[in-house]
Amino acid sequence: MALYLYLIPLPESLANFKPQWFVLTFIYWNIAIPHRIGVLLTVGLGLLLDILEGSILGRHAIALLIVHLICAFGYQRFRVFTNFQQCFLIFAVIGIYLVIFYWFGTLFNNTEKSIAFLGSAFSSAILWPVVLFFLRFFRRKYKIE
Repeated sequence: MALYLYLIPLPESLANFKPQWFVLTFIYWNIAIPHRIGVLLTVGLGLLLDILEGSILGRHAIALLIVHLICAFGYQRFRVFTNFQQCFLIFAVIGIYLVIFYWFGTLFNNTEKSIAFLGSAFSSAILWPVVLFFLRFFRRKYKIE
C-alpha cells in the first residue's frame, strides 16, 4: 500500500510536499522489527523503487541504506521518544534521505538545484503519528514479530 501511495502523482503545485510513504513505512519496520530488515532487503527495495520510477539505478538503494543504518543503530533510542520528538527525528531522517537522493540526481543533471524538496520531509513528519498508529495496529493485530 505504501508503494502504491508513493507512486500516485500529485499536482505540480503540491509535488514538493508529497509525503514519502514508502520511506515512512520502511522506517517503521526498521524500528519495530530491526532483526528482520537486512541490507539485502534494503538494496532490493531501493532497486525496485529505481526501476518503478525509471531513475538511475542505485539512487534509492544508497539513500535507503543510509536510512537503514540510522535506524539500525538508533532504534532503541527512537522507541522511547514521544510522538512529537519522533516527528522531528523523522523530518531529519527523511531529510537526509532526500538530500542523498537529490544529490545523486544532480551528479547526473537529472534534478533542479533547489531545497524545496524538503517540504516532502516536512509533510512526512506531520503524517508520522498516523502511519505509526496504523502500522502498529496492523503489526499487533497480525502478531508480526
